[in-house]
Amino acid sequence: MRYTLLFLLSLPFWLSAQDDVKFYNNGVKAHNEGDYVTAIQCYEKCLVANPKHSLARQNISQAYYNQSVNAYNTNNYQRSIMFAENALRYDKKPDVYALVGNNHQRLKDYQAALVDFTEAIKISDQPAAYYAARSWVYNDMLDNANRLADMEKAAELEPTNAEYQFYAGKYKQAVSEEKFKKAITNYNKAIE
Repeated sequence: MRYTLLFLLSLPFWLSAQDDVKFYNNGVKAHNEGDYVTAIQCYEKCLVANPKHSLARQNISQAYYNQSVNAYNTNNYQRSIMFAENALRYDKKPDVYALVGNNHQRLKDYQAALVDFTEAIKISDQPAAYYAARSWVYNDMLDNANRLADMEKAAELEPTNAEYQFYAGKYKQAVSEEKFKKAITNYNKAIE
């Protein structure tokens, strides 16, 4: 009787553990088929069954990110932001912040874009691309000094990136005559 009682008490926990695996596997299958809505639903069920399921958290974030990219590619920037913000609820990644920043930039909400790219820079272990992206936001804002500072930082972090070197040189020309004279250094690096 004692063992039967223990078995009956542990049964819900065992079934719950089985559910999270089933939901997770169904989510992966839907995700691989490009059915992000179903994948998200399955990952959410998995997380209800097991809130600590780290792969489900990562995958649901990726599914939302994929939806965000799809919306961005069809110029549906508000929808893209919504999906990306959902992705960030589950996993904070610099590329997701950058996608939100790109959407805000397209919507000409430059202050929000600066915040997003700054967050991407803070959490990235390779932030050069995010400095460059933030530089282009400053470019849209006609803020020559900050545009140059960020592009110089991108070029410093990735000295062999010809595009960053070129734009660092180009942006120097608009800041001051003294900087203009130093632009040739960046152009030479870009050519190399």
